[in-house]
Amino acid sequence: MNNPPPPQQHQLSQNNNPSTTTSTTASPRMTTILGSSLEVILHEILYLRSLYPRDAFASTRYLGVACHACRHPAVVDYIYDTLVVSIPALCVGVADELILIFYDTDVVVADGTGGTGTTTTSDQKVLERFVIAFDVSSILEASRVLEGDGENNTASNNNDNTNEINDDGTTQMSMIVQTKVQELQRSLRDVLLKIISMEGSTSSIGRRRGQTNFTGTTTFKLCLHCRSATTPVTIDVEGVEGDDCNLVEGEDLLEKCPELSTAMEGGKWFKSDAESCQFGDGGVSNNLDCSDKTGDGDRSKTHSVTRPIKSVYVPSCGLRMQLLMEC
Repeated sequence: MNNPPPPQQHQLSQNNNPSTTTSTTASPRMTTILGSSLEVILHEILYLRSLYPRDAFASTRYLGVACHACRHPAVVDYIYDTLVVSIPALCVGVADELILIFYDTDVVVADGTGGTGTTTTSDQKVLERFVIAFDVSSILEASRVLEGDGENNTASNNNDNTNEINDDGTTQMSMIVQTKVQELQRSLRDVLLKIISMEGSTSSIGRRRGQTNFTGTTTFKLCLHCRSATTPVTIDVEGVEGDDCNLVEGEDLLEKCPELSTAMEGGKWFKSDAESCQFGDGGVSNNLDCSDKTGDGDRSKTHSVTRPIKSVYVPSCGLRMQLLMEC
């Protein structure tokens, strides 16, 4: 799925956080944490890659970390609007990857018939891809755990009272969930710190040999990769069945995410060609599924390099996530 890229303007503004938008289907706590974290991560990657001038970014802090947020209004709105749809899709298991793509638009202008007009065409050449990949089963499990579902099932099967009220008015169950939330936030914070640590070393990790820097026609876009409808999903939470996460015959995957379904029906999102989201000639084979992160696919025509940046595993809630860079 593709959300069209923003126009290249140069006005500056601020916007709200996508975590303020609640989903009717996804876990509110998970969408809040993941939405705010991915928004900061995407802005920091844009700062790292210097697609826009450094004075187009403002200094800010997230979870105690000094980072950067773009003030470009079209960029801010584009990232926000994309995450409002993408985060619920990821949290309910409809999608498994959010991909930030830097690409160059080569504009070709040809004379019209008799020199009376012109024909303008543009080709997109993918330069770099930052892939935020999730294990679908793990994010579904984490969403349930952070809402206390796993603890509720454990408590209901236990004769002892495991949800006693403490002196400060909190319950043991809420304290357990809060501890898991904090561990998840620390793990996502570590991803941000890893991106920040790449500053000054991008010349060695961010370019193929002979590749030039970004030009005036370089921009970016965000693509959401939906999982295959045939991908089996299992959830390892005591007392919770995972059958509702799999599709029955005739069921549409998009029906599990009203936000994405509405965006598709309204024309705000569209299904993109594989060539526009992957490397073309001289890059990854167009037949290579972008979900193939392990190198098990056919890479006989591959000339790109995939570099794992940061892997995340949160034992308390089970979330597994990986940030990859392809160039």
